[in-house]
Amino acid sequence: MENAHSSPAAAVLQRFGVQESCGLSPEQVRRSRDKYGPNGESAPREVGVPVWGGRGR
Repeated sequence: MENAHSSPAAAVLQRFGVQESCGLSPEQVRRSRDKYGPNGESAPREVGVPVWGGRGR
C-alpha cells in the first residue's frame, strides 16, 4: 500500500489483514520477517557533526 502513513486506519488494517484489537498473527509476523528481515536491520548510519558544531555549552 503506497502512502499507508496517510491513509485512514481502517483502510490500512483491511489492506494488511490486521485486527486492530490484536495486531498481526504470529504467521503474519513470520511471513513479513522472512520477506523483509527483522526490525532494526537497516543500512549503517553515517555519524556526522551536528549542525550546531557538536560542542557543548
